[in-house]
Amino acid sequence: MNRWKKSRDNRGMSLVMVIGTVALVSILVVIVLSLSLMNIQMKSVYKKSADNFYDAEAAMDEIRTGLQQDVADAATTAYLSVMSQYSASSYQDAVRQSTFRELYRKELKKKIGQTMDDTHYDIGYLENYIGASHRYEAATGTGARLTTQDGKDADFVVTQSGLVIMNLELSYKDADAYESVVDTDLVLSYPQVNFIQSTSVPDLLNYCVVADEGVWVNNGNRTLTMNGNVYAGDYYTGSSSDRNGFHIDNSGSVMLGLRKTLITRGGLTVENKGSFTTDTKATIWADNLNVYSNAALSLSGSTYVSDDLTITGSGDVTLRGEYYGYGNPETAKAAASVVTEEVNANKAAYSSAMIINGIADSGKASIRMNGLKTLMLAGNAYIGSGNAMMGESLAVKSSQTAYLAPADCFLIKTTNPTTVAEDFMAKSDFAATPEKYINYEVLKNYHAFDITPLYKDGLVYYFLKFENAKEAAAFDLAYYNDADHAATRQQYLSLYVDDAELSIRESSTVEKITNGSILVWDTKGIRTIEPTTISNGLDDIYEDGYYAGLQSGWQDMYASYNISLTKDYERLTTEQKAATVFENLVDVDGLKKITGTSGAVEFEFTDGDGVRQVAYVTDNEGASALEVDASFLGGKNVPLIIATGDVNVTADYSGTILSGGQVTFGMPGSSSSTVSSDMQDAARVIQNAEYKKGSDTYILSQVLKNSQYYVGSIGKAYTGEDAVDVTKLVTYQNWSKE
Repeated sequence: MNRWKKSRDNRGMSLVMVIGTVALVSILVVIVLSLSLMNIQMKSVYKKSADNFYDAEAAMDEIRTGLQQDVADAATTAYLSVMSQYSASSYQDAVRQSTFRELYRKELKKKIGQTMDDTHYDIGYLENYIGASHRYEAATGTGARLTTQDGKDADFVVTQSGLVIMNLELSYKDADAYESVVDTDLVLSYPQVNFIQSTSVPDLLNYCVVADEGVWVNNGNRTLTMNGNVYAGDYYTGSSSDRNGFHIDNSGSVMLGLRKTLITRGGLTVENKGSFTTDTKATIWADNLNVYSNAALSLSGSTYVSDDLTITGSGDVTLRGEYYGYGNPETAKAAASVVTEEVNANKAAYSSAMIINGIADSGKASIRMNGLKTLMLAGNAYIGSGNAMMGESLAVKSSQTAYLAPADCFLIKTTNPTTVAEDFMAKSDFAATPEKYINYEVLKNYHAFDITPLYKDGLVYYFLKFENAKEAAAFDLAYYNDADHAATRQQYLSLYVDDAELSIRESSTVEKITNGSILVWDTKGIRTIEPTTISNGLDDIYEDGYYAGLQSGWQDMYASYNISLTKDYERLTTEQKAATVFENLVDVDGLKKITGTSGAVEFEFTDGDGVRQVAYVTDNEGASALEVDASFLGGKNVPLIIATGDVNVTADYSGTILSGGQVTFGMPGSSSSTVSSDMQDAARVIQNAEYKKGSDTYILSQVLKNSQYYVGSIGKAYTGEDAVDVTKLVTYQNWSKE
């Protein structure tokens, strides 16, 4: 019998195990490779998805960045606009803040809104901010598309914190058909603005001319329209001590534009067939107003005069709106800017009145005030520059004879006037015993308490001297209530004034605040309007605390304007008070260092339209005047000129001229001309222009003091002492992604 025998040979099993192991390893390799491939595929998908989302987010950030510049521009424009109203407004800070926000909203709506009156934004405008690398391409169907969220409108909403661009949706599709969607609102917040601190800085770029030594217009039979604020300091021509400030001569004609302001440290003088006219709501600040024969002055708006309006010969004056002759010797003494000793030495210079003075062969004077809503004459007319105060705030030269002391006021035999040789007041014993010469009891009958002399042309005139304005006015009213004196007044008045051409509206709606009486000659005849002081039972207007406060405040405000073009005298430093307007605006030492021996340099940049924008800076003090003519302005835009000396303008000009000397306008040819402020271009040139000298680069802040207040720079909006970071003003709200 055969039996199977168990074999001990295992060489075949090894082969099986090798095959199995290889198979297992192969399976594991396949699994690993599959997992690796899957991981690579997943990472690729993730990367493409992330890249797509980041592209969508980047496109939205580009829109946000564009809006930041819009916010900077809107904030700067609104800020400068509010600041430009300081010289013509007494806004409280809350009103300024409200006005700023309203202007800020309007500027943003103008840029982003579909229309100014609409509450919807323009999607196409926002889409333009998306850069070329992310912009949608219709041919490929790729890139960023901006729409509103499903079923929602493109709402542009005003809130307490700012403006909100609602319901934005941005979808981004790439070449591999990956798509991401971002939904959000964009909040354009209101900047925080400090207007109180900013009152110490002028609205300089709303000025077309600032001239330390005044403005002279000599443009013969042509009209110069000034569409910008003007500052004219002092100068002296040598012909007359009172003809300084803003001067029009040789048939020149000036129109000051709507809501514009003229400030002159000296007088506003119109002569030799010249004319000066203001548009409605203009503002004038002047020491005095002088209108000569054949000249015309027509003012509308608000006029502030610290001394007199004087019409010589056939001058013609028309006043509308508000006229504030706020000068009064006693209220002036209460002002921080006024030296009491100077007032006491010349009270007439601090007393506001209206005076018709002198006869002209060419005709008689006219003054029409029917368009006035408010008339303040806080002072009295004076005879000469002495102590001879009249009882009138509006007087004609012929009235002076009424104030000559009558014969019964003297205890000695004398004439009035008399010769200097016969002047009893010059006798050695007069000071000790005046009662030997003057009858003081009789003086009381004339409301006077003393006699004051006036020396002129070798004669001595003795005038009545009054204790206060009330007594002077009482004499005036009593004198002309006498029938004989009334007839004399009419006789003399007709020598100086055109028939019925001294008029004022006597309606109860017209506010008349006067320290003396007002002489009127209109179609109703000749009469005198009593002063407010008498009506209110006051001896002088300075006893009225309200008006006294206004008048001393205006004295300080006028002084401050003539130092720094700002209204707050108390905020001025000792250094500022010792300097001129030009010196407070311009770093003269810095300017001289930059200009060097060349005398003149150009700060410049080229704007997006390829226009060369220039600020021209010259040190020409003591040298020839800078000639601003067609050739000077050709080939470039010059919205800012800074000159230490004189400037002659013989072409239309748009921008701001700062001169340490005199600015003269003498336009050639037969056409009229215009000089205008240009706040936007001047701000841009201050912001961007540079002057390169070798390896050195200079900017205008090294010449123009406080330049940061006048401009808004890229990425920042200047609104007060510090720049606002606009990246914090444009933020996302209700952000979601998918």
